[in-house]
Amino acid sequence: MGVAAPVVVAEMSDWTALGGGNSGIVGDVGHTFGFHLAASEVGSGDYSRWRDPNGSDGPYVNWSYACAGDFSHRRDEGLRAKHRDVLARLMRGELPMICEFIGQPWADQPVYYWARWNGVGNLQRYSGSGHDHWSHISWYRSKVDQRAYLWTSVPPSYVPVLRRSWPSYMPSGHWFGHYLGPNESHGGWYANERPDCKAIQERLNSLGFNCGTPDGILGNNSVAAITAWQKRFYASSTSYYGQFWSDDWAHLFTY
Repeated sequence: MGVAAPVVVAEMSDWTALGGGNSGIVGDVGHTFGFHLAASEVGSGDYSRWRDPNGSDGPYVNWSYACAGDFSHRRDEGLRAKHRDVLARLMRGELPMICEFIGQPWADQPVYYWARWNGVGNLQRYSGSGHDHWSHISWYRSKVDQRAYLWTSVPPSYVPVLRRSWPSYMPSGHWFGHYLGPNESHGGWYANERPDCKAIQERLNSLGFNCGTPDGILGNNSVAAITAWQKRFYASSTSYYGQFWSDDWAHLFTY
């Protein structure tokens, strides 16, 4: 059996701290197919592969991770209400890392089945057995590194941070531009510029703006990538396309 994904273990820890029961993370021998198993253990025809938004071949975060948990509310009404809240969030289209919910969040109603691929507002009566006191909650395999904060408050909104400082050697009025440009362009002609030029290339590549192999030399590909990025994100703020100034730097490296 696969090892439970750390995020699922963390969600289960949150749940048991509230008094809920752990009815299983990795699952039991009755689950020959399904989200309980590690990706490397399921066959090519299993729905948990071909219904992943990233396709049957991944990219998966880690093939060894099983990615579902069975969270028992012990038929306690207060705990059961938390399952109702999770289901309501799913049916509003929230929690994009979660793809499947099976449970009985209302004591006087049947066990229900919800799956993202059926439409977020579609709730069906479950045709299987069990799940009267625990809810089965599954992550997409390609999103099994993403916490859902099912049972606790979501942490405060992330505050963007400037990850790399504007180089101290850059005089006022100078910029990063083509390496064959004027002395003010700092495109990697001098060795001390190249780590910063390479950082620009690496960051743009990570955002989908192809500079080619990061080498610390701002050639034609890099200048084109800088221009495309500027036009995509704040075209009205600059007229110096392809010239990477301090305000561009702050935009690119703050995240």
